[in-house]
Amino acid sequence: MAAGIGWGRIFAQTQRSVESKSGVAQELRTEEKAGLEQAKAELQQRQAQVSQAAAQVVQSQANFGIAKINYDRDHSLFQKDLRAVAKQDVDATKANLDSAQAFVPGRSMAPA
Repeated sequence: MAAGIGWGRIFAQTQRSVESKSGVAQELRTEEKAGLEQAKAELQQRQAQVSQAAAQVVQSQANFGIAKINYDRDHSLFQKDLRAVAKQDVDATKANLDSAQAFVPGRSMAPA
């Protein structure tokens, strides 16, 4: 009878050990799932940031285009007829052009 009690204890200890390891495995799976969800959320956030940056580039290019048109027009009119456009207006459109150019990736400031 003593031998039967010993085996019962061994079985109970083994069962508790297996249940404990099973719980640890379940915790690891839960942590892995949480980590994966966090990584997905961070990826979506980064993709949104890339989209926003791309939109800002397009807007900067459009602003540069308008500034260039205005400057070219004012500069041309000033060169043809000093009374058509004030030098101050040409300087202002040049400053706007330079400012817009600074926000366009890959464009370096070139003297006009």
